[in-house]
Amino acid sequence: MSRVKIYEKAPLIGPEALAHRSGIHQDGAIKTKEMDFGAYRPINPQIIGRYDDEKIGFTSQSGKTAIYDIIKALKYPITIQESIYLTPVAKQLAQDKGELSNEEILDLYFNKICNIKGEFEFISFKFIEKGVYDLFFNYKGERKEVLGQGNGPIDACLNALSKAGFNKLKLSYYKQYSLDSDIKGSGANAMSAVFMTDDKNQEIIGRAIDSSTALANVKAIFNALNQAC
Repeated sequence: MSRVKIYEKAPLIGPEALAHRSGIHQDGAIKTKEMDFGAYRPINPQIIGRYDDEKIGFTSQSGKTAIYDIIKALKYPITIQESIYLTPVAKQLAQDKGELSNEEILDLYFNKICNIKGEFEFISFKFIEKGVYDLFFNYKGERKEVLGQGNGPIDACLNALSKAGFNKLKLSYYKQYSLDSDIKGSGANAMSAVFMTDDKNQEIIGRAIDSSTALANVKAIFNALNQAC
């Protein structure tokens, strides 16, 4: 009201008063953000008209909890294990660039979780007839084409890979998500998450996004394969 500029870190009312950038502070703030008394604040900010959440910014001092909270806030699924996987990559980027924006964190999620590069390169997956699909992919630069049969795209893709000699991973279960359905309606992208185990019984999660649910399923399998290499 007085038009006096408010210092950015002024207690309670400063724009940065509820910002947390170090890993330990972020973990405490996230765990207590729904409480009237937070780990680093004496009151519920809504008492003074602040309805914005405590700000979690990612810097080189941040950790897995920040990655997890930022991705979840952007309405994308992620596990703590995937957050741990992304953290060193994000830390290195933040070391070079400074604090990362939410968009930069989301780009890392897309590039390092949903589009993993490795020995396997998916090319195409074509429907031939009911229960039969033609799978094209490269393995270490060598082109492979295999027909797979099964009850749906995931089953057919795994059977095709097994015929080609790649049966290291076993499917436990899978989940499918509709992304941006509130904006795009029936034209929303699909995300597939396949939960697989390797020969040491360790869980590997493969995720992928595509406008086609079938392709999202198959790309997720290839992302899991590249993680296992």
